[in-house]
Formats: sequence, structure tokens, C-alpha cells
Amino acid sequence: MSSQYDGCLIWVGTTCGILLNSTIRSEPRKNFTIAHELGHYLFDSPPISVVTKDNLLKVDSHLLESHQKVEQRANRFAVELLMPTPIFQTDVNISTRIGLAAIDRLADKYSTSFTSTAIRYARLNQQACAVVMTQNQQIQHFAYSDPFRQDKSCFLKQGRHIEINLSDSNSSTEMQTVPLSLWCETGSERKIQEQSRPLSGNRILTLLWLPDGSQS
Repeated sequence: MSSQYDGCLIWVGTTCGILLNSTIRSEPRKNFTIAHELGHYLFDSPPISVVTKDNLLKVDSHLLESHQKVEQRANRFAVELLMPTPIFQTDVNISTRIGLAAIDRLADKYSTSFTSTAIRYARLNQQACAVVMTQNQQIQHFAYSDPFRQDKSCFLKQGRHIEINLSDSNSSTEMQTVPLSLWCETGSERKIQEQSRPLSGNRILTLLWLPDGSQS
């Protein structure tokens, strides 16, 4: 397979199979690719038209939008298959420690990537927390728990400039307490806890933890 693809679902008549890119070495990446293609098998049979880089400019916007929705649905299926909500949420809630170490343990248990596990960890957490991906000192993506969203004192914004000081570029920093205003557009003087880890491509993943009733 071309190195630009992780995998695909191949049909020969009424028989189908999943092909994986042989250059992939990461087991979590293999698992997600297989789960993603199983989503296509369950929801998109018979085969749908595929948009590739070569013909992307030749398709109309309606087909492109439909393709994006199909891919997003397969991604959601893969996440749920690999980290089922009832089981994963129980593991999150019974964890005696918070932070990136807890995410590492869950990633090992479910054989999922650190980033996807962190996002799932934040979304299913009963505490007020968020996961933020920054690149070149700008917020690129984020995911948060319902309590974090409901708190109303912190509003994360894509593109916001963030400076993160990592004490050790090869490992996670310790949990630090910083002003909430460093991360959020807010007038609040509350504090927030942060813990960061450098990733490839000048990216940094940060776990934000908003303690209950924390005041300056």
C-alpha cells in the first residue's frame, strides 16, 4: 500500500478484507485502523465512493461533505469499539490518581494511543478537566468533560497563544498551578492545574484540571 494510507477495506465481489500498511509499527495505530475499517464495513456497505488526494479537487462539495461525515462516523465507531463508554468510564472514575500517569495506564490497558486515550479520558471524566493540544504555541484542538464545560469560568479558544515551559523535554512535567487566565478568556482570578507532555511535530498535549472551588 501507498505510505499515505494506514489501511483500507477491500471488496472482491461479496467478500471483503482489511489491508494494513506494512510500514506501521505502532500497535495502537494498527488497532485504530482496523476498528475504523470495521466501522466502514458495518455502516457503509456496499462500498462507497472514496475521495483520494488525486481526485479531491474533481469532486463537488456535496460528495466531499458526505465523505467527511462517513470518515467521522467510522472514527467514532473505532473509539467506541476500542474504549467502550461504560467500561472505560468506570476505569476513569475508579482511578486513584489523576493526570498523565493515569492516561498512560489506560492507554496500556486498552492498547490505544496516548492522544486518543487522553481525549477519551477528558470527555468521560466526572471531574472538571480538559485536554488541550498546542502546536507552535497555539491552541489547535481541545476536548473537555461536562463539568469543565458547565463551570463557565474557562472558555478555551482555538488559535489562542499559549507559552508552556517544560522542565524536561523528554518527560511529563509535574502538575503545576497557574492562573486560569493563561489558558482561558476569563475575568476570573481562579487557578487551574496543568500537566504537559511534548509530542512530535512541535506539539504539546496538556491536561488541565480545575479544582472545585479553587480561588486565587
